[in-house]
Amino acid sequence: SIQTLERVYKHYYYIIRGNEYKMIMIYEWLKIIRNFFNLYLRMGKNKFKVKGTGNKITKDLSSNIRYTQIVIHGKNNQVLIGKNCKITGLRILIEGNNNTIMIGDRSVINASAIQPTIINAFGSKTISIGEESLLSNNIEIHTTDYHGLYNIHGDRINPDKDIKIGKKVWIGLGVKILKGTEVADGCIIGAGTILSGKYNERNVVIVGNPGKIIKKNIYWENERINKRETIEIENIGRSS
Repeated sequence: SIQTLERVYKHYYYIIRGNEYKMIMIYEWLKIIRNFFNLYLRMGKNKFKVKGTGNKITKDLSSNIRYTQIVIHGKNNQVLIGKNCKITGLRILIEGNNNTIMIGDRSVINASAIQPTIINAFGSKTISIGEESLLSNNIEIHTTDYHGLYNIHGDRINPDKDIKIGKKVWIGLGVKILKGTEVADGCIIGAGTILSGKYNERNVVIVGNPGKIIKKNIYWENERINKRETIEIENIGRSS
């Protein structure tokens, strides 16, 4: 922090008080570091850039967002952040009209300004992330291919599609979630996995490219303990 740097400066001042040249060099060095920290802190502030009419960014007062950037270009788009969410290092881009991004209650996005998680909605589509979900850094979620693909008759054959992530889904670092993906409640998505399709089975582990189920009837929690009581899988991820 800046306060720490100032304490270091004073410490060295008293140690080499009699050597003016060294004092100047240390002072200049500390100024460079302080300026770097100031730049990093400015970059880390939340930034919202909205162009168009009818756009809404709604965050419950109980939720905390940091180092997050939201850019919206278009009309009647929505970003909805539920209750008691903790979001760090999120980048949202919405282009076009009538797109929606929803993040459910008590969800956590644990990314950073250096390694953000990206959520992009195009083509009048919806991205929904269920309550109590956990997202790591470097994740990308896209409703579009960003370019049109057409057959010989001129018909587009790669339309944009919605994405639906269920309740209490843990998404590991570096996961890519492509358009049309659906993930059921209680699942774990392993690091580096690429998802494209519908994963309708609850409480499974999905890994690989493309993502495949490798374990079933699992349950995850934030705590790391060796043994838990017997769990009824049927009740996992359902609202009380």
